[in-house]
Amino acid sequence: MKKCIVMILIALLIAVSIIGCSENNTENTSTEQRGSAKGDVSGTKGDRATGTDGERPAEPAGDRATDTEVDKPTDIKGDRGSEASGGKGDRTGQTVNRDTSSAVPVEVTSLELQNISDEYRVLGKVYPNSEITIGSSASGIVDQISIGVGDYVKEGQVIYNIKDDELTLNTSQQLNNALNTVNSAKVKYDIEQANYDNVSTLFDNGYASESELNKAKNDLASAQLNYYNAQQGYNSLKASVNFDLNETILTSPIDGIISNISVSEGEKSSAGDITIINRDYLIIETVVAGKVIDDIHVDDEVRIIHDDESLIGYIDEISPVGINGTDSYPVKVRLEDNESMNIGINVDVYFAVNQSEDQFVVPKKAVLTDTYGDYIYIAIDGRASKSYVEQGFTNNGYVQIIGELIVGNQVITSGQNMVTDGQLIEIK
Repeated sequence: MKKCIVMILIALLIAVSIIGCSENNTENTSTEQRGSAKGDVSGTKGDRATGTDGERPAEPAGDRATDTEVDKPTDIKGDRGSEASGGKGDRTGQTVNRDTSSAVPVEVTSLELQNISDEYRVLGKVYPNSEITIGSSASGIVDQISIGVGDYVKEGQVIYNIKDDELTLNTSQQLNNALNTVNSAKVKYDIEQANYDNVSTLFDNGYASESELNKAKNDLASAQLNYYNAQQGYNSLKASVNFDLNETILTSPIDGIISNISVSEGEKSSAGDITIINRDYLIIETVVAGKVIDDIHVDDEVRIIHDDESLIGYIDEISPVGINGTDSYPVKVRLEDNESMNIGINVDVYFAVNQSEDQFVVPKKAVLTDTYGDYIYIAIDGRASKSYVEQGFTNNGYVQIIGELIVGNQVITSGQNMVTDGQLIEIK
């Protein structure tokens, strides 16, 4: 019995030993498999870090950052650089393909602080500085005309001769005095005629009232009556004198140019045979609004445009009284004679108003425009840099610009249409 029990115990011990070995083998196998899996994962990380087939061990995390920076497109970063140098750069945020490899020749101007004023534009009409119409002091036949249209005559120069066998005068002095009265009345009449024509034009354009037109008409009628009376007085004097003249001479009362001849040799003379103008200088008559009357002064420079030509004149006269109590003021501008400018034409007149001091001013052609606004190009380190600006006053082809600018900036004024932001340039 004891022997059987011992044998059973030995069998149990052997079975337990066998089971323990089996469990150890299973555990070792599992451990090896887990180790192999870890090795595979490590290799995978190495592949991801190095971008290779896993032949190298895993790289540090810093290598992954380096790999990302290399793969990042550089053209976007370049656009940001252009934006910084040009003020606003490419606002679309997209890569723009530009050929900046070849230098574009340009011209530049250096920014300086200047004064500039805005311009007020009106229409003006050109007149000679004086105009007079003359004719025979008495009725007679024109014997000889000594001048032609366009000829320059001096004061006292013979215009034409008159013959009249019936003309008798007591003294030449009496005749001259009467003739001077006639001429003075004619000058006054011409002035009132011109004033009536001017007011009539203003009335037609809505700038003069009916009462103003009536006043001008009455003044003209009065001057015409005085002129008629002077002629009648002269004719009465001529009839009462006992001095006979077979021939009389018409002379020019002023220096000037013959602008019209309305009589021919052999025809009967009249008081309006000859028109003479003096254009040593020209007068441009215009009207300005009350809003600018305090900004302009006698002797101020005025810009005049005629056939795309810019001329400089000076304010000669400013009326302190509005036309018939309105807010419109007559102004006369004096301009040196310009042979290409005909009497009676209309011209554009620009008055300088609202002056602004210490401003950046560039030629207007230097300012370009895109969908985002107005801009200029500034030359910086051999490249064109785009800078957005706002425009202010304009004057005679120049414009005030406002933006992130400094004295000395080299603004491209020629070739600006041929460059882009960041373009290589060559300053001529």
